[in-house]
Amino acid sequence: MSASTPKNAASPASDADGEPVYVKLPPPGAAHASRPPQNAQSPLLQAAGTILAVLLCLSLPLAAGAILVLLLVQPSTQKEGLVWLWIVMILFVESIAILCAVGLWRELTGWTGRSDYQR
Repeated sequence: MSASTPKNAASPASDADGEPVYVKLPPPGAAHASRPPQNAQSPLLQAAGTILAVLLCLSLPLAAGAILVLLLVQPSTQKEGLVWLWIVMILFVESIAILCAVGLWRELTGWTGRSDYQR
């Protein structure tokens, strides 16, 4: 090789004399037999994660609805002409909270439909 030619990264490793270097590998199964694989299934953690996802998704519409209903039933906000505005606001906020909860559920559980990938 000339000095201007860069070394190929895919070329085999060699020592100082230019001889190829061979590394002896352990027999199959000897290194992995003593411990479980790193991606082993854990049903207890999977169930706890699913329960946590359900609780998070349910808390979004419930918390938003509770806050808005408490604001609506306060005596100072029950003016005759503005109750319709509170009802419309509750409907909008709750629909957004439900859509966010559904999206969060789909993301946390990894569930997607066939229509997500079709054009």
